[in-house]
Amino acid sequence: MRVRGIGRLATPDSRSRTPFRIILLTHRFNDSSRFLSFARCSRNWPDTPSPPNLPLRRWGLHIKSATGSADTTVVALLGDFGNRSVILLAPSNRDRTTRFRNVWSDNSLHDQLQAEMQRLRGRIYLGDGAIRPGDLSIDGRHSTLADDQSWHLLLLDEKGNIAGCARYRVHPPLARFEDLGVATSALARSTQWASAFRTAVEEELRGARKLGFPYVEMGGWAIAEHFRGTRHFLLSVLASYAFVRLIPGAFAICPATERNGSAAVLRRMGGRLFEMSTTPIPAYFDARYGCQMQMLRFDARQSPLGYEENVQQLMARLIECPVICANPSGPRKTQNDFALPSHNSKSLGAIATAA
Repeated sequence: MRVRGIGRLATPDSRSRTPFRIILLTHRFNDSSRFLSFARCSRNWPDTPSPPNLPLRRWGLHIKSATGSADTTVVALLGDFGNRSVILLAPSNRDRTTRFRNVWSDNSLHDQLQAEMQRLRGRIYLGDGAIRPGDLSIDGRHSTLADDQSWHLLLLDEKGNIAGCARYRVHPPLARFEDLGVATSALARSTQWASAFRTAVEEELRGARKLGFPYVEMGGWAIAEHFRGTRHFLLSVLASYAFVRLIPGAFAICPATERNGSAAVLRRMGGRLFEMSTTPIPAYFDARYGCQMQMLRFDARQSPLGYEENVQQLMARLIECPVICANPSGPRKTQNDFALPSHNSKSLGAIATAA
């Protein structure tokens, strides 16, 4: 028997819209037939605090390790996009006043999720020609210094594999231009546009500081092949609006590639070119990724036309989604710890079952 999903159900009395959590249970009798049943749970589960040693199963997370490039499988019950799911990875320096309700501190789980995300990113970027094989670790991960300092949105497919991701690096309201990752971008080194770009970004930083909001750098987008051409890239963009509002924030910056039309999609979804005296700062060539890029700005207070209701729905779902945190005082894995296991390695799934 496996837990497959969770949702909400109103009482029969339409005047009393009391939500109850519903767990969909799948009973596998054989390979061709399944019986579905529902179990109504207390509306306080799992919002009530849980003992620190509670198994991950209690949070709707199941980890299975096996040989192969994708050695981690995660199934999440909360915050699903229809038949899909979302998990947030939080950095150790996160703001602890955020509104997320289901927060779990687990270095091992955080590191494994981040490693699988980096392998997805490495495979997609290498296939697109954005990076070279030498840019990857021995186990195929594309890692950056910003990863450990950032939040990550992970989209899961119906099998629980990570099939999409986005990165959000949240800077405090007093952040300076030099503190941003884009300060080292090709645009920031352009002889023609560097000064205009810096001035435009500093104006955004002043706007965020005046509101008392953090400033967010978005990036690290990757979508698996079977998610491309579907609504899931759109959902990841709308979820970015929802996330920035929740932290809470307003302004974000995102270097967007023109490869595969990504920049064009992001501009249709509210991204705007930076301007200097009403003159747009044009696309630039980034030799590191071998493609034309556009530096886009977002104001999360203004959702794309016609999508405000969707953004609000995603805000409600992100509040409930699992947030896996890194604990800076706990043990962390080194790069060698992520090497692919040998055929004699005992899987985490077997360990979890035996526990």
